[in-house]
Parts: sequence; structure tokens; C-alpha cells
Amino acid sequence: MEPLITCENLVKIYSSSISRYHKGVEVVALQGLDLTVAQGEMIGIVGESGSGKSTLLNILGGLDRPSAGKVLVAGANLLEMSAEELNLYRLKKVGFVWQQTTRNLVPYLSALENVQIPMRIHHIPEEQCRQRATQLLEITGLADRLQHLPGQLSGGEQQRVAIAVALANQPDLILADEPTGELDTINSARIYEILRNINRDLGATLIIVSHDPGISRYVDRVVLIRDGKTSTETVRVTLAIDHHNKNQQDPEADKYEELLMLDSVGRVQIPKLMLDALNIGSRVRAEINQEGITLKPVDGHVRSAINRDTTFKDESIYMEEEPVEETRQTLIQKFKNLWRMEGK
Repeated sequence: MEPLITCENLVKIYSSSISRYHKGVEVVALQGLDLTVAQGEMIGIVGESGSGKSTLLNILGGLDRPSAGKVLVAGANLLEMSAEELNLYRLKKVGFVWQQTTRNLVPYLSALENVQIPMRIHHIPEEQCRQRATQLLEITGLADRLQHLPGQLSGGEQQRVAIAVALANQPDLILADEPTGELDTINSARIYEILRNINRDLGATLIIVSHDPGISRYVDRVVLIRDGKTSTETVRVTLAIDHHNKNQQDPEADKYEELLMLDSVGRVQIPKLMLDALNIGSRVRAEINQEGITLKPVDGHVRSAINRDTTFKDESIYMEEEPVEETRQTLIQKFKNLWRMEGK
């Protein structure tokens, strides 16, 4: 079966200009990211701020275009879509749940009316809209809150309405960006439980971006993004099953294993703790043995003790940047002022 999502060598570069005298500043958010997600899978995406998590989510949601690479979602190539095709994709194929509750809901509409909005835009008959919206709010445990405004709901209830909104048009993919970021522990667990039930009962594919270290308990796997690339993957390993009740798995039996991820050309990111422990710099020696491949540090290529960056023994490089346009203009102005003073 073909995967629902395929990202190959995905690159995203943002450009901006500080002033009219400065050249554009480029920020590389994604640097050749590879990712495959199966239909019906529920995964977590984690990483430090600036690692590229939200950029990946925006690209998968059709809110942003990649600079290069390949990204396929449900057979659609997002890089080649027109603006009109992207609008239809966002309406029919993907649902969003954002961290800020104010971003998810219209404040002057009831919970029921908020859930009906995507279906009305999609020209679903009014009675069908109301029936499905009611059903979705019942699934999220809000059957008694249909006519409440967002301001009359708690933060957890607002996020549950947002989940119902995301499911309104029966999308192939649900994208959740820090959905529990503003909730307490109890409400966070309930949101994860609802998302898990939706994944299991409705067959929806979910990608959740989170800083929550406990997200691994609720998803099939957790992918770490570092420096714009997929770095490691944490998967659940079941060691034992409660044989007294075959339908119930012993929660204590779940263990987790962290695996390094290889990209399409065989590149791998080694965790910093390992690099620091072995003092590995910019070169390693790879050897094949009976157990697999062994990487060993190379003399002359070590980790800096100050910034843990790669340095080379007995070598130094000095680079002088070209003066920026603003500096050139300032020098010219100084010469003009000096010339005027001498002329006087």
C-alpha cells in the first residue's frame, strides 16, 4: 500500500531584507528532510524551537510551499499545485488544530456553528451539515455544549470543538500544532485520548507537533527533527502481554527504543551526546564487522570544548566579508563632507 505522505529531500528557505542597504538574509528551515507516513498512522513530531517542525506542518497543510524537493500527500504533489488547487486541498484533504484556541474558532459563533463552517464552504446541504456537526461534537464529548460560545467553554472544551472542526469535511490528514500547549495535564491527556480514538475508529491519519516528552505514550512513533532534518525515531517495543485479559495490554510492558533515521542517500544524524562522549569531529572511520557497522573517531578531527563545533588541529581559516552597501554609502558620504569642508 502506498504511503499517505512522502517527503523526499524537502528544502525550505525563507528570505528577508533587513533594510534597503542590506542584502536579503536567508534562513534554511528544512535541509533535505525525508519522511514517510502510512495511511492511518498517528505520529508525533518533536524538536527544539527553530528545528523545522512548524515549517513541515505548514507545507503538509498547503499553507506554504517548499523551495525544493518532493512532497506527496494522498497522491497529490503539493509542489506543483496551483493556488486554486491548494485551496481545495486545504478544504477537503486536511484538517488543522492549532495551539491557540482563538485561532481555531470564531468567537461569536456557537460550537455547533463553528463545526458547520467548513461544510458550508464545501456546499454541503444544511441539514447534513447540522447532523454531522452534532455527531462530531458528541464524539468529542460535547453533546451538551452545542449552543455555547467559545468564551463560555473551558480551554480543553475549546480544543475539543477545534478537533470537531478539523474533522468536518472528513479529511485524509489531521495536523495538530501543539494542541495541548495551553492545557493542564488532565485536559492534555483527554485531548490525546480523543485524538487516539479518532485515529482508531475513523481511520484518520494524524501528525502532532509537540514539546510534550510524554507524547510517545499516545502515538505510534515519535520523529525528532534536528537542524531541518529527521534525526531519530522513537518506537514502542512491547515485551509482554497480560495473558489474563488478551484484549488489554499491560501498560508496564511498553518500552521505547530510539532509532537513528537514514535519509534517501544513506545519511544519518548521530546524537550530540554520542559525538561528545567519543569526541568525534568532522570525520569518522566506518568499519564493517559481524554485528554491523562501527564508527570510530579520527585523529585530528575533534569536538571543540567551548562550543562543541568541529575544529581542525593546527589549522585556522580567516575570512573577511565584503563591506555591505550601507558601509560603502557611509564612506562616500564622509568623502563628500570632507571635500565640502576643504572647498570652504
